Amino acid sequence: AYILRVQHANGQIMELEHRYSEFAKLRDLLQAHSIQMPCAFPEKHWAGRLGQWTPSLKWAPSQHDDLVQYRKVQLDVWLVHVVEQYN
Repeated sequence: AYILRVQHANGQIMELEHRYSEFAKLRDLLQAHSIQMPCAFPEKHWAGRLGQWTPSLKWAPSQHDDLVQYRKVQLDVWLVHVVEQYN
């Protein structure tokens, strides 16, 4: 899960939790409407668990944390560009 913290203009703070699959659906929707982002969306890893976007701790424990952190950064950058499109 990816947790977003949103602060409204009135100061109210909300925390929203989303799964990778929800962002993948948003990416697909944007592509279907020919909206291109200038950065890459974090794709699933070939060594990942079925239905997940991180490598299995069992099969690739040394890469797990590094890849999760790298994908968080990629998703952060992608989301910044999505929000800029809405601005």
